Amino acid sequence: DVPVNEPGVHLVTFRSNSHVKRATILITDIGLVVKENSRQVLIYAADLTSGEPIANVTVDAYLQYRRKPISLGVTDENGLINAELISHGWAEVKLIARKGNQISMMSFYMDTSPAVSKYKVHIYTDRPVYRPGHHVYFKGVVRLLNGMDFAIPKPQDVDIEVRDARGHKIWTGKARTNSFGTFFGEFDLPREVATGAAELTASIDGEEHHCSIPVAAYRKPEFTVKATAMRRDYLPGETARVKVSARYYFGVPVRNANIRYSVYRTEAWHVNYDLEDESSYWQPVDERGSLIMRGEATTDENGRAVIAIKLPRTTESKGDATEQAPDWRWIPTVWHYTVELAVEDIGGRFVERTATFYMHPSAVAITASPQAYVIHPNEPLRVKFAVRDLKGKPHKGVKVHIIYGRVIWRRLEHGWREELVSVNRASAIADSKGEAWLSIKLDAPGQWVIHATVYDNQGRKNADVAYVSVYGEGMREIPQYRYPKLELVPTKPTFEVGEMAEVLLNTSVKDGYVWLTLEAERVYRSWVLKLDSKSQLIRFRIEPRYIPGVWLCATLVRH
Repeated sequence: DVPVNEPGVHLVTFRSNSHVKRATILITDIGLVVKENSRQVLIYAADLTSGEPIANVTVDAYLQYRRKPISLGVTDENGLINAELISHGWAEVKLIARKGNQISMMSFYMDTSPAVSKYKVHIYTDRPVYRPGHHVYFKGVVRLLNGMDFAIPKPQDVDIEVRDARGHKIWTGKARTNSFGTFFGEFDLPREVATGAAELTASIDGEEHHCSIPVAAYRKPEFTVKATAMRRDYLPGETARVKVSARYYFGVPVRNANIRYSVYRTEAWHVNYDLEDESSYWQPVDERGSLIMRGEATTDENGRAVIAIKLPRTTESKGDATEQAPDWRWIPTVWHYTVELAVEDIGGRFVERTATFYMHPSAVAITASPQAYVIHPNEPLRVKFAVRDLKGKPHKGVKVHIIYGRVIWRRLEHGWREELVSVNRASAIADSKGEAWLSIKLDAPGQWVIHATVYDNQGRKNADVAYVSVYGEGMREIPQYRYPKLELVPTKPTFEVGEMAEVLLNTSVKDGYVWLTLEAERVYRSWVLKLDSKSQLIRFRIEPRYIPGVWLCATLVRH
């Protein structure tokens, strides 16, 4: 241990024979939280032990290319500073906060350009990579920014400049946006152009927007490979098959080519584009996941091969129960599989490809959607169950088996145990829209769970779960609830403009302070809430500028 207790920055030197190492130790009670966007810098200073906001903290900003600091001001009674930082573009910003003998520091990167962008521009090219001497086609899409909305701008000139990886100018030209807000053009890369990332800059009304153009002196492969899964969706126990086809560019199949492949899988999460479940997809948790098998194959006389992957007969549960004994905790896992393969011809040349597919627990999927997430005791609640097939189409006539009850947490010697009391059972049949409904009243305050199970024609199960908090006005905490460090639960999925939004804040911290912000492309509102109970209802009115959506963010400082 280093015997340092006084606040401040301490330099510690370690010596061993001829070796010397130095390190700095910062001892402080001041915790800093920063939100920044488009020159706006919002700083919150709080005591690291108690979480209480600290007033009268002086904050200075140091930029990497400026010798003199920029004063951002002094924190108010809520520990907040709302400042503007204007300089010369993208830069590292270092903050130093002082009060008495206390000092605190942090650094971050932000765009400090003096001008706020008027346009959002997306520029792309016709190919992912080019060789020197190649012809390049490019296109840009321009939209006028209006808060979080976009508009098509009036036709205007666009100045184009292209520089190679060394910064040398290799082409200039002009374009003009059309009635759709797009522009396009083409140019030739010089044969002696430097390899690396060339950059195309489009100047619109004084604003510069950029597109990277990779240039590589690569050797074009002599054959092409296609790898695709025969189906996008599979079920437990089935054999997934990936078709591989290899052909030389002059048309002859790549015969007897060796194929080495690796199969990875990762858990996939269900993502809905909207709240009515009309459009949804599965998204892998990470890019590849865990390696589950490797193998080899060989192409036939037609340059083709089929890789067969036997899938497990069961799918793991996200809950504590097993598939053989499901209960209200059983939620099946959808798996995303990635097959990476390399094809080698007789000349030792390689081409790599990737194919993907999903394994679902059942041919029927279900989503449970309560019309509200926080309700009062005995308030009527409707729950929609959307039943779909694997292509997302409504599945009529499927019976939905429903269990709902109040969740209580019991502390054990090592950890916690979740139990369900006041258990109720119900069922419903999906209509022509693939929807089944449940109307209930939940009487006791607490956290309630609604679990729904469906079966396909082969008896394979799928399930979903939804949680609802029953919270009475004036309640200080939810009975027998295992509180997280910090949690925000909106009372319902969507709110209208002019409506008073309500969000339940839950925290295991009995006393302290929470910094709340409403933000989207910038911070609209900021305030500090003193905690006087484990559950508190936050209310704020929805304004037109919040369209199409706004984030409520909560920050709790506690060492």
